[in-house]
Amino acid sequence: MKIFMILYASIAPGRANSDLYSLIKELLSRGHKVVVMARSDEYQKGTIKIGDLILVSIYPHKIITWILLYPYMLLRTLIRALKERPDVIISSKSMVLPIAFIVSRVLKRPLVILFRETLAENLVYKYTNVLVRTLGILLYHIELHFLRALRAPILAIDEGLYALASNLYKAKVLLMRYPVSISVTNKLSVTTSNRNVVIVYSGRISKDRNIEMLIDAFCCIIEELDHDKMNRVKLVITGYGEWNYLLRYLRTKPQACQAKIHVYRGWLRRKEVLDILFNSDVGVETFQRRFPECIQLGTKVVDYLLTGNIILVPKDPYYEYLYNIVNNMIRTIMGERSINVVLTYNSKHIEDLKEKIKLAVSLCHKVDKEVRLSISNVLKQLFDPHKALIKVYKGIKMAIISVKYD
Repeated sequence: MKIFMILYASIAPGRANSDLYSLIKELLSRGHKVVVMARSDEYQKGTIKIGDLILVSIYPHKIITWILLYPYMLLRTLIRALKERPDVIISSKSMVLPIAFIVSRVLKRPLVILFRETLAENLVYKYTNVLVRTLGILLYHIELHFLRALRAPILAIDEGLYALASNLYKAKVLLMRYPVSISVTNKLSVTTSNRNVVIVYSGRISKDRNIEMLIDAFCCIIEELDHDKMNRVKLVITGYGEWNYLLRYLRTKPQACQAKIHVYRGWLRRKEVLDILFNSDVGVETFQRRFPECIQLGTKVVDYLLTGNIILVPKDPYYEYLYNIVNNMIRTIMGERSINVVLTYNSKHIEDLKEKIKLAVSLCHKVDKEVRLSISNVLKQLFDPHKALIKVYKGIKMAIISVKYD
């Protein structure tokens, strides 16, 4: 079968879109021929042919160029599709989706939509400008209604996105399954037991993700623990990006803190990332796709959304909008177990992140309905900007030594 993929992305390994790279390798391993129309960047130029894989760099990197050259890109993609005569067309749910829709109608071929992060979600999550975020919300609703009306099959790359897509869209949702082998994580020494706590960050390493804040919060936790409890807690950081900046920052931390932070610099395959999350107690996330993955794997997740030096508080209607979307998603997927997931509001305060990690650690056990309800009331207070910086620290200071260490 020949597959024609239209993506607004780079598929180079080690990049933010390395999951696409894994998906394409999986399709090739199953004997399919794959033609990819992808975004131009420093990793790929022109047309590259590797066995049954053809990469065509056509889409420009910058969004403003997209708007100016959209008709040209549609024509180029259509010509290439007519030349290749594919059996099926796969498109990401982003700015290329209208192009893919037109191509599929002209060629009379089935269209499958790849479910992953989109331009609309990026605009809302990563920018603080009111107009940009308003545009993101508008695009989100347009895309949602368009996909529901289209009723095309949706291909989800992982379990978390599969669960989310199943609840959002009135369409058949397919799951691209990858074999998960827990033993793979042995190379990273990510193992849990009744007495150990493993905290994991897996994703892009860069200054805009503010990994320093996570490290500082973890070091504060280490300093507050006695020797016995300190030996049971560790932080694992794995991903891709600016490693030199991260390692330089780590060297400024106390030796006791450095010894509890494990860094893995290698590029990880999809199933290895899932293994790490599965074997960890707490995942620390910056509001990206790891969020639903942690939920699906039963891992508690602490989320901290940081955008430069701007502090957003829950009073911000746009952040409330995002929170409601995610909160409804968790409730739909997890039901009453949703209380085991911890969300933080947008904050630059080390103490706030530290206490939320402590709270997540304290939730690493099964709780009955009554306890879950009381925790729910605590979590609601976390979104009160007046209480979050004062009462959270006082009320949950000893959470890390509860239950897990009893």
